[in-house]
Parts: sequence; C-alpha cells; structure tokens
Amino acid sequence: MIATGNMVALALEAATELEAQGFSVRVIDMHTVKPLDVDVVNRAAQECDLVVSIEEHSIGGGLGSALAEVIAELLGASALLRLGFPDEYLHFASYESYLARAGLTAQLIADKAGSHLRDWRA
Repeated sequence: MIATGNMVALALEAATELEAQGFSVRVIDMHTVKPLDVDVVNRAAQECDLVVSIEEHSIGGGLGSALAEVIAELLGASALLRLGFPDEYLHFASYESYLARAGLTAQLIADKAGSHLRDWRA
C-alpha cells in the first residue's frame, strides 16, 4: 500500500486487518507526489503482488496516476488498485461520511485490497 497524507494512518489500520487475514503487507508513506520517489515505487512493484494507492484525492491525476505511469514503464503491466475519490461531485455532511462514501475507511480499504488479491491469486 502506498498512501499519502491522512490516508497513511488508514493504510496502517487496513494493513493490520489484511495481515490478520494472512496477507503480508507493506505500507509506504509517499510524502510527496511530485517529485515521486521512483526507486521506492519500482522496488514495491517488483517485490509485491499488488500495489494499492490510497489518496484523499481524485484517483485521476494524483498519486494513483503517478504510480500507474511508473509501474507501466517498469513492468509494462502490473497489478495496481487505485483507491481515492471518484471523479464526481460528492456532497455529504461530514468528512467521515465523505471518506466512507469513497471507500476510504480502514475496513473498506482492507476489504477491497483483500478481495483484489484473492481474485488475482485465483
């Protein structure tokens, strides 16, 4: 999991849940998107079955897009799951409801990543 900003804490919680399910999980705090730490991304893409980007941002044009570019150049194709806000206007009363609607809670992140990995391994 490569997360940025406030999503790092949720990634750590999701990692704990996934490890309880038997997955080995690495969490990377990508503190800057530009410039992107390409060496760290390359190493994660080569060593992990799945790279999950988690950002408090639209999935287009942010961390997930930057990771997709690096991974595509490195491997041609790889497993990448981008989690973030959908490319639509969301209006909810609280920050927490906004995150939940976008699937950005520790449990939803763990559920999506675990499901993706189980499908990929099948």
